[in-house]
Amino acid sequence: MNQNVLLSLPHRKEAELPFDEYSVVSKKKLINERIRLNDLLFSLNQEENKDEIIVNTINLITELLLLLNKKIKIASRQNRQVAFDNCFRGFTCVVMIIYCVSLLFFPLWMIKVSFQAETDYLYNTVGFIKEWDFTNYLKVFSELSYSNKIVYTNNGIKIVSSNIWKMALTSIGYSFGISFVSVALTTGVAYVLAKYKFFGSKFLFSLGIILMIIPIVGNAPSAMVIRSKWLIPTYDNLFLTIMTSNCTAFSGLNFLLLYGAFKSLPWDYAEAGFVDGGGNYSAFFKMYLPMILPTSAVIFLLSFLGAWNDYASFKI
Repeated sequence: MNQNVLLSLPHRKEAELPFDEYSVVSKKKLINERIRLNDLLFSLNQEENKDEIIVNTINLITELLLLLNKKIKIASRQNRQVAFDNCFRGFTCVVMIIYCVSLLFFPLWMIKVSFQAETDYLYNTVGFIKEWDFTNYLKVFSELSYSNKIVYTNNGIKIVSSNIWKMALTSIGYSFGISFVSVALTTGVAYVLAKYKFFGSKFLFSLGIILMIIPIVGNAPSAMVIRSKWLIPTYDNLFLTIMTSNCTAFSGLNFLLLYGAFKSLPWDYAEAGFVDGGGNYSAFFKMYLPMILPTSAVIFLLSFLGAWNDYASFKI
């Protein structure tokens, strides 16, 4: 349409949209504009003497109505998408809240039972505490702390002493030692295989994959023979127990995670360190290890939890 004719329209202001063609407008506002333009179009069609200006105005309004209908369809589709996203997000939040509450149920129930009397527990297992008993913890401390207790073993009678705090420190030392040794060895192996090429490196990498495939179920008899007093006396030695535990063994999954993390880091850092007079050890401890520390910390935490819940190693 000729711009001069458009500027001379008596209904020019009314035949214009209050927003741009590409602007984001709510569906309600688009519908109101369509109603207004329909009313204007109806009034112009009622004119008896339609000159060129009125005809051009009617054509302009018709084009604007087509544009509005298209934008209303797009807005409706976007509103449905937003509604679906909100419903899905709300459903996900509800499911996660229920899941988190279910995770807290058993620890809270365990704490509740620990303060519950025996008779109250038998007849009121799930309900609230009706009869409190604070002597349960005293019984635990007294029964787990003993001295000069006679224990019958395969090698004869043995007099042992124990203390609950000693047991706790042993568990903490065992879990921390296993996690530290496992993460330290796995991190070192992953770094060397990821950053250095030498004879046998591909074989060692393939060996790490193969170790993930070999099943470890059924190896308890072999472990019992190896850890017996005639080969490796680890029953009374915490250090040897840590070194021979199945949790300290090479973890293929942790190796792959650390290998991928080291592989993603460029070798330019080490070359810059070499230029400044650094060596291979400084490149590892001062450059790559700090960058990989978050991944190693997560693996250390998972290893610590696995060792903390490991009861099989002490039963072998």
